[in-house]
Amino acid sequence: MDRGGDVRSPPFVYARPESSDEAATAARAGALALAGGTDALVLLRLGLARAQGVLDLKPLGWREIEVKSGGVLELGALATMAEIASSALVREGVQTLALVCGRVATPQIRNVATLGGNLLQAPRCPYYRGGFACMRTPGGAGCPPQDQGGDARHLGIFPGACVAAHPSDVAVVLVALGAGVVTTRRTIAVEELHRAPDGPADTILEPGELVTKVLVPMSAGTSAYARVADRASFAFALAAAAVRLKTRQGRIADVRIALGGLAPRPIRARAAEDALTGADPADRAALDRAADAALDGARPLPGAEYKLQLARVLVVRAIEDAARSEAG
Repeated sequence: MDRGGDVRSPPFVYARPESSDEAATAARAGALALAGGTDALVLLRLGLARAQGVLDLKPLGWREIEVKSGGVLELGALATMAEIASSALVREGVQTLALVCGRVATPQIRNVATLGGNLLQAPRCPYYRGGFACMRTPGGAGCPPQDQGGDARHLGIFPGACVAAHPSDVAVVLVALGAGVVTTRRTIAVEELHRAPDGPADTILEPGELVTKVLVPMSAGTSAYARVADRASFAFALAAAAVRLKTRQGRIADVRIALGGLAPRPIRARAAEDALTGADPADRAALDRAADAALDGARPLPGAEYKLQLARVLVVRAIEDAARSEAG
C-alpha cells in the first residue's frame, strides 16, 4: 500500500563508547550523554530534550576519587553522590562537599546520580517542565511567569530572560570552593560553566564536549553550606549559600561566597566578598552588610519576595559556620 513515502522515524540509537573520542563523536552527532539518568531521562520523557539516541558513558570509567599533587582533589564525573559522600578522602579534605553530596535527594538516587550529571541538571521551573512554551522549549519564546504572571514561589529572584532556579546544591558548593571541571577539550571554572540564559543552552559546553572530572582545591580554608527547602529530604533548595574563607589575625583575609536556588545558575557574590574582606567574622553588622551586598540587584516576582530575607539569613549563617570551623 502506498503510504506517500517513507515516514518512519530514524532509529533511536543506544551507544556504549569505548573511548573519550568515540563518545565526543557520538555526542556531536546528536546522542544524549547518559550517566545516572535521573534528570536526562525525565527531560526525554517530557519532550524537553531532543536526541537521536543515548550515549551510555559508564564504560568510560571516570569514577576516580584521588588527591593529586598540590592538594587537589580529583573527582571523576561519573562518581556517584553516594561514593563521594562516603569517601574518606572527601570527608577529610573537603567535608562540606561530602555532607552536601550525602544529602542529595534520596539514598536510591544518590546511588546512581553522578557528579557530572548533578552539575549539568536543567534548571527547575514548573512552567518549563509543565508543558508551557518558553525560551527553553523547542520553538518557544518568552518567560510565562514574567510575561503572564503566575506562581513564582519556587523561582529565581534575580532579573533576566529566565527566572528558573538551578537545582544543584553541589554546584553552589563547588563555586565557593573555587573548583574547576575538566572536559574532553579544556578546563573550566565551575563558576563559569553555567551561562546567563538567553535560550535552551544552560552551559558554555560546546557540541560534543563532555565533562570528565572535577578538580577541587583542598587548601582553600574552611567552608560551610546553609540551605532551606520545603522538606528535609528530596526537595530542592528554596535558597542556599556556600562560603569558603580564611582568617588572619582575627580578620577575614580571603573569602568566596556563592548563592543557590535564586537564579538559573549558581551566583558568585563578589560584592559580598569585597564587603567582608578584612572584617571581624564576629562582627554581626559586617556580616549583615555582606548579606545585603549579596542580594543587591535581586528583583523577585510577586510571591517570591520571601527569598530575599531567607537568602540574607543563610549568607550570615554560612559565614558564621565557616568562621567557627576556621577558629576551631
